[in-house]
Amino acid sequence: MDGRIFDINGQIKQQLSRDRTVEKMASDFGVSTTRFQRLFKQRTGTIPMGYLRSLSLFTILSVSGLIFAQSDEIRIETTFVRVPVVVFDREGHFTPQLKRENFKLFEDGNEQEITHFESYNEPITVLLLLDTSGSMIPHFNRLAGAVSMFVDGLRSEDRIIIATFVDDSKINLLKNSKKKDLTGGITLTPRPGDQFTTTFDAVDRGLKLLEGVNGRKAMVLFTDGELFGWKASAKSNIRDAEEGEAVIYTVRFGEFPTHQPGFTNRTLTNKEMDAIKKRVHSYIQSLSNETGGRSFEVEAIDDLGAVFKTVADELGQHYTLGYYPGRPTQKGERRILKVEVNVPNSVVHARRDIVIDK
Repeated sequence: MDGRIFDINGQIKQQLSRDRTVEKMASDFGVSTTRFQRLFKQRTGTIPMGYLRSLSLFTILSVSGLIFAQSDEIRIETTFVRVPVVVFDREGHFTPQLKRENFKLFEDGNEQEITHFESYNEPITVLLLLDTSGSMIPHFNRLAGAVSMFVDGLRSEDRIIIATFVDDSKINLLKNSKKKDLTGGITLTPRPGDQFTTTFDAVDRGLKLLEGVNGRKAMVLFTDGELFGWKASAKSNIRDAEEGEAVIYTVRFGEFPTHQPGFTNRTLTNKEMDAIKKRVHSYIQSLSNETGGRSFEVEAIDDLGAVFKTVADELGQHYTLGYYPGRPTQKGERRILKVEVNVPNSVVHARRDIVIDK
């Protein structure tokens, strides 16, 4: 979810100096003609062409509610929602070549106008966030091999960001480039640290990194399930994921860590271990389910490459639907989403709801 701000600084001058159609102005801002006229009238009380004919440039730059004080920028602010979608047939095969008209999108039961559509052919930016704490060190070689398989599954124009994390609330960027420009393999080296793995802080930083990315985007989190954060928490991670636009896939591998906050250095009881497992599963599944991704549990490190390849293939098949909510939004409000396709025997996988952040 983001606050779509149309910055039309300078363009009003162009409208005054030459004839323009409403359709062309709407196209300039990437919205439908109907939506553009409605937004414009909400802010000015009149239709676009009448506004341009009746107001001088000085008047335009001083209209209350359209402009910030001592600024020559005019901004129209509204909420724009992007919904990643994957469509399968009943046998689990991807359904390709769908068009905008194949989809219906509902918010709280009300059908919404799909004003934006991206096919799976559009490039995607993927953040691969890797837990390289002490429990993973014995598996570094196979993990690096699995990462290579993941990258191989991307397309040439896709962008891959590879980052690692341990226990210092930071993420360490290893790669950041389009696949076609990627040179050399990936080498994982141990980083000092013997405290709790700051998974929450790493996810927080990853989500903030993806905030500045336009277009399709995703995060793939690889973790053993040790959950801790100095600055972030499970609750804040899930909230930010719900408010964001990135699809999140989670992959958990390894023994469930007994080195957990709140427990002393002793053998944990079965009841305590069950509580830890429940907490870990709840966290990673919430990140995936709430954003339209999937969660994987890897039993053997040799299976990791195949799982990463599956995720890469699925990311290459995402459609993106975009819309402007048909009724006013309030910050923190949750709305239920539903996506349908008019293709028989199809299974749709998409995020279940949105949380308004603007």
